[in-house]
Amino acid sequence: HERGGGRHGSVYRPPPCLRSGRWFVMTTMPAALLRRLKDLASLAGPVRGGRLPAVLVLILMLGSCAAVSGAADMHVTGNATYRERVAAPPGSRVIVTLSDVSRADAPSVELARQDIALDGRNVPVAFDLAVDPAKIEPRRAYAVRAVLRSADDVLLWTTDTVHAVPHDEDDPDLGMLVMVRASRAPEAAEAADTDSRLLGEWIVEDLDGRGVIDNSATSMTFTDDGLVAGRAGCNRYSSEVRAVDGEFATRMVALTRRACTPALGDQEQRFLEILDGARTYEWDPTGALILKTENGRALRARRH
Repeated sequence: HERGGGRHGSVYRPPPCLRSGRWFVMTTMPAALLRRLKDLASLAGPVRGGRLPAVLVLILMLGSCAAVSGAADMHVTGNATYRERVAAPPGSRVIVTLSDVSRADAPSVELARQDIALDGRNVPVAFDLAVDPAKIEPRRAYAVRAVLRSADDVLLWTTDTVHAVPHDEDDPDLGMLVMVRASRAPEAAEAADTDSRLLGEWIVEDLDGRGVIDNSATSMTFTDDGLVAGRAGCNRYSSEVRAVDGEFATRMVALTRRACTPALGDQEQRFLEILDGARTYEWDPTGALILKTENGRALRARRH
């Protein structure tokens, strides 16, 4: 029991293994432990009215914790595929990751990864991600992403929707994860397709000449492996990007799905539309980055 100052006095809080909802099968308990519980049950007295004595119930609960502490990893399974009826290039591999995507203001945290060499096989490809169940917290959000990369590490296919991991299943099967073709043709892609002057984090300060909501912290972080990611408003996003010689193009890879207030949701939508439609980039006299679409929409961002 934990003693509290509330009007109910003493409040029982179950141990973490019981709060997690992961129960073990009694028959898997060691024989010696079962014998010991039997002895303790005889001391607790006879069963009355079809109910176990409270002390025995507590003993069994604590025994379950002992068994769960050595429990195997949780397994998140499924298959990754794409719709095109074409073979993947020789040397390709499918990479599947499970990440904590809870925080909108921080990068996702990878918890498990499986790198699968195709070795001449074609999709669908089965995956099995093993993760310590202690790392899965009920109040956080987790998602699985699948990509297919060529032998020289060019992104060819990727999932473009969030595949959430359910909390109420011990070993969830996510079914079929369908990847879409990446926007860049592999034969035209280079090792780095991002202007080095863009690398790093930029904070958006204007959308369509209407400014932005104070402290909304809409951001773009460009990396040297052809990605731009950050905070769109309420949600985190990640996109493939090509930005060379003033030409700009992106393709959305992942976007979380959190609810927004109406004002912030509207701003988030405008930002994502401009980012997706931007075709040129330049700098103004103050050093701010300007992205422009073909129909005249624009955003302005400043290095953080």
